Amino acid sequence: MESVQHRLQVSMPVRDNPEGADLLYATTYRKALAPPVVKSVRKQLFPLHPGEVVFPASTHGVDMSSMVGRTVTVDAHRYVRPGVGDTVSDRVKVVGLYDPSWQFDGPDVAYADDATVVKWAAAAAGKTTNDYLRTSGWDQLTVVADSAAHVPGVLKAVQRMNYPAASLQQQLQALPGVLQLVRLTGNVLLGVLGVLAFVGAVTVTGALGRQRAQEVGILKAVGFRSRSVMGMLVAEMAIAGVVAAAAGVVLAVGASSAAAAGLRHIGDIAPYVRDTVPLPETPTLISLSIAIVVVVAAGAVLPARRAARMSPTDAMKDW
Repeated sequence: MESVQHRLQVSMPVRDNPEGADLLYATTYRKALAPPVVKSVRKQLFPLHPGEVVFPASTHGVDMSSMVGRTVTVDAHRYVRPGVGDTVSDRVKVVGLYDPSWQFDGPDVAYADDATVVKWAAAAAGKTTNDYLRTSGWDQLTVVADSAAHVPGVLKAVQRMNYPAASLQQQLQALPGVLQLVRLTGNVLLGVLGVLAFVGAVTVTGALGRQRAQEVGILKAVGFRSRSVMGMLVAEMAIAGVVAAAAGVVLAVGASSAAAAGLRHIGDIAPYVRDTVPLPETPTLISLSIAIVVVVAAGAVLPARRAARMSPTDAMKDW
C-alpha cells in the first residue's frame, strides 16, 4: 500500500459571488484523484494553503473564469441545538479553476484545504474539529496501492475490516465496451508484432546462411557437426533479439519521458502526468523481452537448419 487519502465534503454557500453561483460543495483534495486544473494563480496549485479554494470553471450555467484571484465570503452552517442553527462566515480566495467535466467527487464541487473543510463540517455537526474527526471522521478514503498487482489484495484486506470498498477498475467496468475494445486492439497489435518478428528472423537468418555459405562449409570440413553449426546461427539471432529488446526498452523509457515533458505543458492533462508516461511493470517488460528473444530464435531455426545441412562441397563450391 502506497498511501491512504481521505475525503470530506460539506455544503459551502457563497454569499458575495458576483457571478451568481451561490452553492458549492467544499471537498478535500486527494492527490490520487487530482482535478484537471485549467487556470490558476501559480504553477504548483496543490496542496492548497489555508483559506484557498479551487472552483469549477463553470457551474449552474455560469462562467467562473473571472473568479480567479478574488476573495469571496462563504457562509457555513453551524448547529446550535435541534431545529436551531446559525452561520459562520469565512473569507476564502479562489486560486484556481478546474475542468467542470471532472465530477469524480460530484457536480458543483469546490476543492479546499483539509483544515477548512473539517472546520466547516464540524460546525455543521455542532462539534469541535477534534471531536468531529474522532466521532464522525472522513466520509470516504482512497487507498492507493503501490502497483496494480497488489490492488486485489488491498481490496480484500479493506473489505475484511467490514468497510465497503471497490477498486477503480471495478467502477470503470460500468463504462461502455470501448475499454474492452482498447484491450483487444492492444492484444492484436502485440500478436502482429510477434508475427513480424518471426518473419523477420526467418528472412534474416536465411540471408545470413546464404551469405556465409563458405564459412559454414569450412566449419563442416574441419569437423563441426550440423547441430553445432545450426546452434551457432540460432544463437547469433538470439543475441540480436536480446540487443533489439534492450534497445526497445531504452527507447520506450526515453520516449515516455519526452512525451511526459510535452504533456505537462497541457493544462487539462498536466495533473495526471508525473515523471513519465506509465510503462508496464518490470516483470511485464522482462516477460515481453524474453518473448521477443524466443520468437526471433524460433524464426531462425528452420533457415539455420537448412544452412547447416549443406555438405562442405556444396557450401564451398563458389569459394
